[in-house]
Amino acid sequence: MKKSLFIAAGVALMVTLSGCPGGTTNQPNPSANPSASPSEEPTATPTPSEGPTSTPTPPLSTPTPLPSGSALPTPEPGPVGFSISGATATKQSDFTFIFNITGTDLGAIADYQILQVENSGSTIELVRDGKFTPNVELRELSITPTGITFRWLTPFGAPTSNDLLRLHYTKVGETTKNSTSVRLSASR
Repeated sequence: MKKSLFIAAGVALMVTLSGCPGGTTNQPNPSANPSASPSEEPTATPTPSEGPTSTPTPPLSTPTPLPSGSALPTPEPGPVGFSISGATATKQSDFTFIFNITGTDLGAIADYQILQVENSGSTIELVRDGKFTPNVELRELSITPTGITFRWLTPFGAPTSNDLLRLHYTKVGETTKNSTSVRLSASR
C-alpha cells in the first residue's frame, strides 16, 4: 500500500514539474468548473479527426570527441588558389608567441591591402596597404607563398590548442574582404 502511494506521489510530482496540463490542482480547469462565468471564451478541443498537435522532438545528438593530443586543422575555403592548411603557436621566453600559418598561394606582404588575424578574442592587423608596421604587440612578420609567420604578444592570454584562428584579408586590386579559418595547435 505504501509503495503504491509513493509511486502515485512520484508520478504526480513529475507531472507537476514537467508542466503537463492538469498536473496541478490549484489551477481551475474551465471544463470542470461549473461556476465558470458566461463571459469566458470556451476552449476549443480537437475533434477526433484533428487529434492533438505536437511538435516532434528532435533526436539528441552527442558531439564526436576529438582524438586526444591532436589539433586537427579544419580549413575553410578562401578564394581560388588561396588556402590555409594548418597553424601553430609556440610560446617564447618573452611571453610572445610565434605563429606559423601554412598554406598555398599566400603571396607576399605587398599582395595584401589588409591582412588581419583573429585569435582568442583579439584581432591584430598584420598588413595595411601592402606594408608591415611593427608595434608593441606585433614584432615580426614574414609572408611567403607557403606560409605566414609572425611574433605576437597576445593581449587576452595565451592561445590554446584547438582555438579557432581566423584570417581576414583583402588582396591588392580586390574589393571584397575574405575570411578563412583553421584550428590552432599551441605549444608552451
